[in-house]
Amino acid sequence: MTDRIDALIGPLRRRRLVEAHGRRLRRQDLLPHAAARALAAEAYDRRSPYVLAAPGQTWRLLRGTPRTMRIDAVQAHKILGRMACCTFDDGETLAISLGDLDTRFELLEWP
Repeated sequence: MTDRIDALIGPLRRRRLVEAHGRRLRRQDLLPHAAARALAAEAYDRRSPYVLAAPGQTWRLLRGTPRTMRIDAVQAHKILGRMACCTFDDGETLAISLGDLDTRFELLEWP
């Protein structure tokens, strides 16, 4: 995905999300302000599910049969890591790793 996230959610919301994630990085990882902000902006602009995935979003499968799904919840799993619990447009439900979400899907809508 080459489009910046602000094309989807607007520049004000992007700025607020990047600032909040930058604060988390400074607090949790003890990063300097500029480095934390740069990492946060990069993560949001490349639409990384590790920082983006949230209930209510709609994602689309990149390859194969066109399918969309809605994220119902994001949960931590002891062995598998963070998972998105999703419902596809045909009613199928699935828990998908954020890594798979990153490589196989693109964010379409973030209400």
